[in-house]
Amino acid sequence: MVGATYPEQVAEMRSAMPRSLFLLPGLGAQGGQPLRGAGLLNSASRALYYPGGKPRLEAAVAQAEAYLSALSSPTPSL
Repeated sequence: MVGATYPEQVAEMRSAMPRSLFLLPGLGAQGGQPLRGAGLLNSASRALYYPGGKPRLEAAVAQAEAYLSALSSPTPSL
């Protein structure tokens, strides 16, 4: 587990453990950005449970779609 709020540490850990799976909590509500790469499991539960918009369902769906878009756009991989 490596916080998504510390992408430089994710890169260091990936270098040390290239075949490991990494859980990346902290996406969204805690300020982490979506990271792409093999074996990276981005977690955004708080941002989806408490999206801060009304109506809540639509706000959660919009937030989830934004994360999916960010993860599918071309960005550097780790």
